Amino acid sequence: MRTLALIAALMILAGIWLIALPYWASQPQMRQALERHAAAGLNGGATYYTENPAALSNLQAIQRLQQQQPHLFWKL
Repeated sequence: MRTLALIAALMILAGIWLIALPYWASQPQMRQALERHAAAGLNGGATYYTENPAALSNLQAIQRLQQQQPHLFWKL
């Protein structure tokens, strides 16, 4: 019975991954959002925050602000 439940759960996940998500990505509204992110330099496939070029430049800007104003975000 547990094996059947596991197989059913895997089939549901496979259906979502292989059918529902690609369908959703092909919709005009999602396509526009994906194009907007790509134009902004955001990499949706980045595994880590630091792998995303746009996020890295934002992080560097925040670090510069923090050096200029040490108590900008919080006071230690």
